[in-house]
Amino acid sequence: MIKVRRPFNLEEAKAGKRVVTREGTEVRFVDYDSRHKDASPIVVSDGTGFRTHYIDGQYYLQIQSSWDLFMED
Repeated sequence: MIKVRRPFNLEEAKAGKRVVTREGTEVRFVDYDSRHKDASPIVVSDGTGFRTHYIDGQYYLQIQSSWDLFMED
């Protein structure tokens, strides 16, 4: 079965849908901090630590990263 990756969607992540990195590593959505919506308000964990991301799932601004987030069906 082919897994389809779609752009990161905050509402789906909050609802428990599967979130993966660009490389396909599954991560767990931890939190959305609306106080930091202009910074990196998305918090995820890959089981070894925590990372913060921008609202669109990017790890860095304007640079592709293996840690960018996507939704996976």
